[in-house]
Amino acid sequence: RRLVKLRSLLSALFTCTPTLVAVVMLAASTYAYRTPLTLKTAMTVLATVNLLRSPLVFLPLVLQSLQEASLSFGRMASFLRLPESTPLPGNDLAEVGVAFHAATLQWPSDAASGSGDGSGGDASGGDFSGGD
Repeated sequence: RRLVKLRSLLSALFTCTPTLVAVVMLAASTYAYRTPLTLKTAMTVLATVNLLRSPLVFLPLVLQSLQEASLSFGRMASFLRLPESTPLPGNDLAEVGVAFHAATLQWPSDAASGSGDGSGGDASGGDFSGGD
């Protein structure tokens, strides 16, 4: 939800940036020199803004990319801080493996099923048997 709000704000900023910069530069020029705004001053400021237009157009995109990268790095960091594995209580495995308790498993024995070697089998009640 926060990302959607930021994207909409950056999209609005993306559209308005060149115009806002021109207005701010005209106001700053008038305020700094304490002179009325003349055509010569306005054209000079607008020409400068026009030169800066393409870099200013990409500024919101860069800000959006930085925000998305920050979010992604935060997610990766929280994932990488998770413990490697959680030991399950009540299993009798000495090393990494799979334990089945009171499970029934079946798989086909024909080669067309994709098992690769044509063997099948079943396991039930804690016993395992490989079939032909």
